[in-house]
Amino acid sequence: MTPPTARTRLAADPGLVALEEVTDDALPAYRRVLDRRLTHSVHIGTVALWSRHPITASQRVTIDPSWSRSLRARVQGPHGPLAVYVVHLPSVRSGRPASPPVDATRL
Repeated sequence: MTPPTARTRLAADPGLVALEEVTDDALPAYRRVLDRRLTHSVHIGTVALWSRHPITASQRVTIDPSWSRSLRARVQGPHGPLAVYVVHLPSVRSGRPASPPVDATRL
């Protein structure tokens, strides 16, 4: 998702927006767009979460020691706490060996 696409997503008035492939260099551009309406956020590795409601805790989820593309956040929603997972799973690419399977039970 690019910052213009993020603006389009905000038109739906979401309570949460989760993104993958958010690099340290790209993060400020996303913040400029999303922080105005979703004032709580967390960024771990290359995944990020923005929320309308407070994020009271967050941590990296270790699916594989070399994989820093997952997080778990606790969001204090209007009807109680929520556990939110943001995970960028490995993809299969044509002409490349498949990545090892990810053990989703570790989430």
